[in-house]
Amino acid sequence: MPTEAIKDDPFGYLKRLSYTSDTMVRQMIADRDMVHREYGRLFDPDNLHRLSAKDFKGFLLYENNRHWWGIHRQQKSQTADMFRLRQALGVLLDESQSLVTRLDWIIPRSGPKPVPGLGPAVITPILHVVYPYTYGVWNS
Repeated sequence: MPTEAIKDDPFGYLKRLSYTSDTMVRQMIADRDMVHREYGRLFDPDNLHRLSAKDFKGFLLYENNRHWWGIHRQQKSQTADMFRLRQALGVLLDESQSLVTRLDWIIPRSGPKPVPGLGPAVITPILHVVYPYTYGVWNS
């Protein structure tokens, strides 16, 4: 498909992809659905008290999340204080607060972050798997 057609109708393009018989596209869709199911449940605000360092680190690996390369790089600093990580994820996923308020707390404009290494490359996939119809993923 010409690039211009994708730019003119990106949703139509994605819809056509979802109905294609291409095995790679089908696998991508199956992977997406599995990741939303599994990790959406893991990061659900009601389940954060159960989140372990092993679970969090597992999500960061491409082999498990099937979509995001390289987000595992800061896993050691992110999981060093699991209480603080759970707290930050609770703030991130609290839809009663504006997204700006939540992000300002997690990624303050000055001073230390509550969870070192927790930035957009990890935050946005978590938001996406918990609220897939509300948030997209911000990456390079």
